[in-house]
Amino acid sequence: MAKRKKAKASAMASCCGSMLCPKCLGLSIGLIWAIAVFVMSMLSATGYSPTFMSIINETYLGTGPGLMGSLIGLAYGFVDGFIGGYLVAWVYNKICKC
Repeated sequence: MAKRKKAKASAMASCCGSMLCPKCLGLSIGLIWAIAVFVMSMLSATGYSPTFMSIINETYLGTGPGLMGSLIGLAYGFVDGFIGGYLVAWVYNKICKC
């Protein structure tokens, strides 16, 4: 059975070049987006980028300037980024099948 999996993986790799790991891409994008939302939320407490914060507030309920709003944005950002990254990798792998 292991040989069959390797053969299938190598056939797919030769056709597409490589496959993406949905979980890894989801975690990577989730972490990057969560940190970005957190930092921008903290910076918005000083008056920096009110336009970005208004968009984030409309998208992620409960976010806002300050520590508590930034932590809520961190959680929303991670979940949103993880789902988006996972779906991108999943669709890529489905399209890449030969």
